[in-house]
Amino acid sequence: TVIKACRIFLRGKRTTKKTVTPPPPIDMHDLLEEAERYWIKHAQKEAFKEEIRDLRKGECVSRKSPLRKYFPYLDQFGVLRVGGRLCRTDLQEDIKHPQILPKGTLSSVILKHNHLATFHHNTTTFAEVSKNYEILGCHGTLKNIQGRCIACRRLQARNARTLQGQLPPERVMLDTRPFQYCSMDTFGPLYLLPYRRKNKQEPRPPPRAHVVHLCGCMVTRAFHLEIADDKSSESYLLAFRRFCAKNSVPQYILADNSKEFNLALRIKDDVITQFNDKMKEESEKLKFKYEQNPIYHAHFNGLHETLVRAAKHAIFKAFGNQLLTVAECQTSLDEIQNTLNGRPL
Repeated sequence: TVIKACRIFLRGKRTTKKTVTPPPPIDMHDLLEEAERYWIKHAQKEAFKEEIRDLRKGECVSRKSPLRKYFPYLDQFGVLRVGGRLCRTDLQEDIKHPQILPKGTLSSVILKHNHLATFHHNTTTFAEVSKNYEILGCHGTLKNIQGRCIACRRLQARNARTLQGQLPPERVMLDTRPFQYCSMDTFGPLYLLPYRRKNKQEPRPPPRAHVVHLCGCMVTRAFHLEIADDKSSESYLLAFRRFCAKNSVPQYILADNSKEFNLALRIKDDVITQFNDKMKEESEKLKFKYEQNPIYHAHFNGLHETLVRAAKHAIFKAFGNQLLTVAECQTSLDEIQNTLNGRPL
């Protein structure tokens, strides 16, 4: 606005008193372009004196100059612009040959204006600025502007890191056998085929949804995978019995707070004795201490969540969207279990 007023004042002052004709109308667009060009040339003269002098003499810029890679040249107004190979295109002059700007106040003002105009999105800001200017150190200046922007700092602020509590005693019992202290979780569903058709003319059996139960040792971080038919309590107990038969009965279990698991723990004695009368005596041996996470607080036990993520990555990266049978899936889970348990525990 100050430059506009000065330009208007000087134009009015140059008109003599003898002239009767009124001064020509003032085009605000031309005034804005002239004011912008003036400040760009002023910033370029302060930062690139030697380069402008060499270009006016018809020489190339020095090899040590930061503008060497831009192949700069001076346009008809004496503004430094980027050279290149787009001279024959139909694009605008500012897009083909953007104006070169050094680090400084002018560059910061232009970047701050576009930062607000593009709703505080730095990638879009850089794209918009690159249409007209080639600013040296643009990314660093944009980061500084974003760091000083109150709105950006509020939305991108990091949460305070709290000091984590001590590990529970079940995690640090070193003189225990594997799977004496367990952490249990379920993931899925996995859609599996009941069998493979022997003849291609036969219709393919429809896949059924299965779930995978994970039992992780809280001390050694080894884990065991078992397939269950569904999320019912009966199928969970069958998977749990298979786990106990392979690894012995655990002394302590920390489980996810799921409805199926809670129901299974409540009726475990009744359900187990329904399968076989001989299990009546053994059911008394299956007494163990168990705890559940609070409701809607799955992040309380990151131990089995980490193991679930490792097992999921191995399964889906190896098989993708393939349809496996139950036997093939159980074999693959055993191999994945054996492989991942071989990691440094």
